Amino acid sequence: MNRAFLLWAVPRLASAALLGCTALLGCTALPAPRAALVVESAPEATTEPAPTLSLAERREPARDWFFDEQLNAYLPPGVVKEELEMAGPGVLRQRGRVVWFTTETPHGMAALQDVDGPVGIHIHRLDPELLEQIDELAERHPVLADIQFAGWDAQDLRALEALGEVEGLRFTTAWNYPDFSRFSRLKWLEIDNLTQQPPPLGELPVTVEHLKVGALGENSTADILRLERLRSLGFHSSPSSPSPASLASLKRLRQLEIWANDEPDVRGFSELSRLESLTLTGGHLNAATLSEVAKVTKLRELTLTADIRDTDFKPIAQLKQLERLRYIASNRGLGDEAARVLAQLPKLRDLDFSQATISERALVSLARLPLERLTLAGVPIDDRGARHLASFTSLRSLNLTFWQITEKTLRKLPTTLRELHLGQSLVSQDDLQLLMRFPELQVLDLGFMNIDDQHLTALTQLPELRRLTVMSPLLTANSAVTLEHIPRLAIWFGAGPLDCADIAITRFSCKGVYGR
Repeated sequence: MNRAFLLWAVPRLASAALLGCTALLGCTALPAPRAALVVESAPEATTEPAPTLSLAERREPARDWFFDEQLNAYLPPGVVKEELEMAGPGVLRQRGRVVWFTTETPHGMAALQDVDGPVGIHIHRLDPELLEQIDELAERHPVLADIQFAGWDAQDLRALEALGEVEGLRFTTAWNYPDFSRFSRLKWLEIDNLTQQPPPLGELPVTVEHLKVGALGENSTADILRLERLRSLGFHSSPSSPSPASLASLKRLRQLEIWANDEPDVRGFSELSRLESLTLTGGHLNAATLSEVAKVTKLRELTLTADIRDTDFKPIAQLKQLERLRYIASNRGLGDEAARVLAQLPKLRDLDFSQATISERALVSLARLPLERLTLAGVPIDDRGARHLASFTSLRSLNLTFWQITEKTLRKLPTTLRELHLGQSLVSQDDLQLLMRFPELQVLDLGFMNIDDQHLTALTQLPELRRLTVMSPLLTANSAVTLEHIPRLAIWFGAGPLDCADIAITRFSCKGVYGR
């Protein structure tokens, strides 16, 4: 098994293991934690036009299904996360309409009868009667079936052929596949094939628009080029996989993901002139590779999961349309020279350097950009380095999860923030009063923090707060009164002794995410 395949497969195995510990997806690795709670404001009728959102406020594009990491759910196009309601264990609604449910809970099964539009469904067992019900539903509404269950390696996935009417399908396999020719409406397909056994792509209907697979077979290029409606493609690079140049005939292709050994095959990238989003995963990317990438001048989003020398970033400066960049490195960080290159990208608004290292000088260079969203989760910066964040005056969203920061950093962050993530940082409950510096704050993630009822009251002074995430064993039923005084709170995630039965106030409805 080669290194690139491990780069692709291991994170998925780890993710599956983590998701198995929640009941929002149907793995059964570990028991679920005590019920997390969601407190929602009652819906109010409104005739006001929808506001124009900045890049930092946008969520997933409405053109395709998407996976929400916080909710562990595949959601239909057009879903606005801020409007989601937890309608009982394992059910998500938007404006009263079911948009996702799991077949693992009674609430989820009951929601099957209420579906009246596109819906994502987590299926935890290959029961013929259940699959028939879902297929009948798929005849009336678009359905994405996410197949995740214990013992997937021993299942005969030909049973999935009963879902011939679904629009989307995602599953994990180690040895067998269904007959894809049975899926006449299929548009969206993701396969976690955790062995080198390639899927029979020649059976796919030409309706497929989104395809993500691992290992590919000898005839994979011809099989993929049949799919003329393809807009999004992801695969593991190998001698049998298509080169970028060979994909030029796919006129609708806008998004491409390639997992490679060390250096991915980038020959002919210049022919993919319509490409807007690119993800490259490999051991190393050099200047020659990035020079080919830079020829795709319409790129708006770029993700690089590899080690890149500081001096090799220079070609990236040619991507003048780039709005979003994510760089994940295992052995290298972002140096001064690379930061100066990125500072030349006039449209860059969203930057993610999670788990990388970054120098103070690099932060100074990046502050020249009109960034709206900055993710620095796990970046080893102390209060001294963090002082430069005060210069990022256009920021609306900032993620400092796993930072070694204290109250000194909170005093220097831009006061215009609307979203702030501080989970697992060194900020203590005594520092919460400093959050009053952010009067526009709408989303606050404190993660695992030992906050008690008394200190929670500090948050009542945040007039725009709509979503709060905090997991503390110190919160009690007395916190229900505090929550009532947060004027615009829409959703509250938590864990600990506080119980749904304690939330009896009229302005909120309380539902357990995980169930009891």
